[in-house]
Parts: sequence; C-alpha cells; structure tokens
Amino acid sequence: MDSALGISIHTFYALQPLEIHNGSQGFDYLGGLMKLIKVKWIDAIGADGWTDIKEIRKEVPVVHYSVGYIAKETKEFITITMSYDKKKEQYGAWLCIPKQFILETEPLN
Repeated sequence: MDSALGISIHTFYALQPLEIHNGSQGFDYLGGLMKLIKVKWIDAIGADGWTDIKEIRKEVPVVHYSVGYIAKETKEFITITMSYDKKKEQYGAWLCIPKQFILETEPLN
C-alpha cells in the first residue's frame, strides 16, 4: 500500500466455477456460476505506538480494489470469495464488505 496515495489492491482469482446457496441475487444452488465483480471500497487506517502529529494528519482512509465472486449480498453487506473446494464444500479467501464502505462495483462477467 502507498499511504501517500491511500490505495491498495486486493485481487481474488477464481480457480474454478463455484456453486453457491440461493441468495438475494437469485444464484443457482445447483451449480450455476457466481457473478464476478470488482469492488472499490474505503477502509480505516491507523497504527499503535507513538507517532508525530504531522504524520498522523497526512493519513487518509485507504481505498481498496477487490475482485471476486459474489457469495452473498444483502442490503447491509456483500461477501466475495476466490475459491471453492467442491469435495469439502468450503470457500477460501473470502471477504465481507459493509455496503456503507463500498464506493462502486463493476460486473466482470
């Protein structure tokens, strides 16, 4: 992350098609592909320990860009994931982002 720019990148690459539960977006539980999206969202930044006030005043919230498949979406949050173990029926590398943190989304498929 470059704190002067306040930007970091989180990328989730899909390893295989995913199956998911029937969520608010009407996904197909019986093997339908999840929707791939890019999410631009804002997050808090901070540190513990002693810091000069001039340095603290330079900091701004961080803008992240995350890409993944929508595992769940509600009015309050969106959860994206990058991988799925079909045998164990488990998801890996997931991220749940509150909607009030989201600046924009872009469908990728």
